[in-house]
Amino acid sequence: MRPIIGITPNSICHEPWAPLQNGQNDTYVRAVLLAGGVPVILPLIDDEEVLRELYDLLDGIILAGGENIASPPSARDRMERLLVTWASEDGKPLLGTCRGMQVINWVRGGGLPEDITAAAYPEMLDHGASEKAQDISHIAHRMHLAPESRLYKLLGPDPDINEYHGQAIVYVGEGLDVVGWTSDGVPEALEGTNAETFVFGVQCHPESLVVGGTAMVWWPLFTGLIAASAKWRDAGMAIRPRLAS
Repeated sequence: MRPIIGITPNSICHEPWAPLQNGQNDTYVRAVLLAGGVPVILPLIDDEEVLRELYDLLDGIILAGGENIASPPSARDRMERLLVTWASEDGKPLLGTCRGMQVINWVRGGGLPEDITAAAYPEMLDHGASEKAQDISHIAHRMHLAPESRLYKLLGPDPDINEYHGQAIVYVGEGLDVVGWTSDGVPEALEGTNAETFVFGVQCHPESLVVGGTAMVWWPLFTGLIAASAKWRDAGMAIRPRLAS
């Protein structure tokens, strides 16, 4: 049985008069499928009991990109805060991309991300380069990884990244280390300090890079997520009472 990977949703409104839609970029779905997992785009719900039942069916979670974390927290912020809290307690594999990296850090006590400014980063690169190119898989920069990090062992040195974010983490949350930066010093990757758990966050969108074939160096991040999720499930951690009955 393939691991079930939950993908957090965006709330989409195509017209002011139309109801909101739940959805996410197809690249997440395709990356999970290609890596050998079962992708499930989660609904955006504010019911903690129902969300817990959904969570219990998952073997791993991708915290996807999207809008900035809000203050006060939005419905999506509240939902993802619960998912990260539960996964952190259970050791369930977590992968955060762009906003997702910031959410993991925020929930672990790192505080809200702040806008990237030239005052903070005098030699600042263009962190919106891929958006300006109108190409989600456009290579904008390279990211330097700490050689002693687990992410370095997965990806190797200085992987190519796409970029379209305007915020960055400032304070690092509990049980996390920043392990990747662009040349201007902006944090671009973090990982959990517990080597027994799969917790990674990257500021880029690796799902678009692997699906688009632009930077296959990122492929081990997704195969690693699937392998870790299968291991977590096979260790007897998964709870699926409804499927077993």
